[in-house]
Amino acid sequence: MHPHVRRFAVHIGCCCRCGRRVQGRHPLQTTDALEAASTHLGAQTVALIVLLNKQLGLSHGKIATLLRQLLDVLDAPGTLADSHRLAAHLTTELPALFSFLFDPSLDATNWRAEQALRPAVVNRKVSGGIARHAALETRRPKLIVSPALATVH
Repeated sequence: MHPHVRRFAVHIGCCCRCGRRVQGRHPLQTTDALEAASTHLGAQTVALIVLLNKQLGLSHGKIATLLRQLLDVLDAPGTLADSHRLAAHLTTELPALFSFLFDPSLDATNWRAEQALRPAVVNRKVSGGIARHAALETRRPKLIVSPALATVH
């Protein structure tokens, strides 16, 4: 996978009336930035980033890592058969991987499950990891008074 590069020739000058810098813009430009700052992602990639961030709750850092790893996989030397096998696997598993996109009743994250487990986790931490009250009583340290100390007044 190789990036699609476009070069635009835009005029940069000064306004005759106020002297401020003015810059032309090509209809296909998505930003006014020039040189390295003008590097931008395609509309489909931006849509994917928004989906991963808003629907799946991934941070921008995790999304950047994911995209870097995907590009590394796509750019890695391999055979055409490897690419076809990966494409066939993704085609088969797409409904399972992204089922939440097609069924609005499914959650994209496990947030609800984690919230359902939260009271149990809090109770476990508060009780020191002991599930039953009876077990708590048996594990409580007991005060042992030696017979020698019992005879001393």
